Amino acid sequence: MNAELDLPPSIDPYASQFSLPPSRKLQRRNRSFVPSSEDSQTSSGNYKGNPRAGIRELSDHLNCALWLTNLAADIQAHEVFDEIHTGAVSAFEITRPRGEYIMSAAKLIFKHPEAAALFKDQCNNEHGIIIRGRRVNARYNTFGYRRYKSEDKTRMISIEGPSRYVVYDDLKVFFETFCDHELSGWEYVEAAVKGNRKMIMGFARINGQATQCLEALQMHPVYGEHLVVQYAPDPCARDSP
Repeated sequence: MNAELDLPPSIDPYASQFSLPPSRKLQRRNRSFVPSSEDSQTSSGNYKGNPRAGIRELSDHLNCALWLTNLAADIQAHEVFDEIHTGAVSAFEITRPRGEYIMSAAKLIFKHPEAAALFKDQCNNEHGIIIRGRRVNARYNTFGYRRYKSEDKTRMISIEGPSRYVVYDDLKVFFETFCDHELSGWEYVEAAVKGNRKMIMGFARINGQATQCLEALQMHPVYGEHLVVQYAPDPCARDSP
């Protein structure tokens, strides 16, 4: 894994002290996942999980999910997140162009349907939302998602503790061992305790990424002992709920 990330082999001295089973998404990426009889073949996209996660033809006023098109083929998650100010996001996933398609598309799921409606209106108004000179098109996703139920959970996590434990490269390598994730960004910020270091990490989704990584840090015999790990506010909701 370190070779794939072009990092020194000893970059994370703590990852080897604790291991978690890899997520299904990571297994799929590594082609080691064998679907069980419980895996559905009826859900949207390439995800073959619980079909109740997406509801076909959900009423617009209840739907938190949007389908974005006219995105650059190599669009990065942070470019889209930088334009979101209408509310907290629960999930974001890019679909890269295949075959005859030359543009990317993305599924954007907010925590609240009101935020989805506001963002859709922004994309479709006179000024629109422009990324790399292209106007983003937005419509409600065919498979809708209801309001996210856990208000305390976000796609952002705060990690604070002694500086030797709060190192981006170390944590990134640790997360890669069990979770196929995508970051919208990360930064070091001022710590509450003098001499400590604090980092904020933004993930593309809450479930399966932010939550999984947060819980893994809390269970880790070294990180869990020395770090304070908790959810942080989603900057996409800075101006809205």
